[in-house]
Amino acid sequence: MVAPSYKRPESRAGTAAWMGVATGVLAWDLFAPETMTDAFRRARSTPEGRLITTASWLLLTGHLFGVLPTWADPFRLDRLRTATRAPGPPATS
Repeated sequence: MVAPSYKRPESRAGTAAWMGVATGVLAWDLFAPETMTDAFRRARSTPEGRLITTASWLLLTGHLFGVLPTWADPFRLDRLRTATRAPGPPATS
């Protein structure tokens, strides 16, 4: 389900960014001293870490599936850009 306010961008830069993320994760897991999976599991090994990682995971999943309301979605940066944009000239009718 896609959020109602979602507008499909003309650019496919997001696809390239996801490919970059996937490539980076794969490279890290192949060559780094600790895999990201092991780091995630280690982070969840304490009650505080479990709370933080679970909340972060749920927020990211809710964002990607478009089920969070705009006000609750911390990844909706367009919401912040709109709120901080300087007001333009008043509309004329």
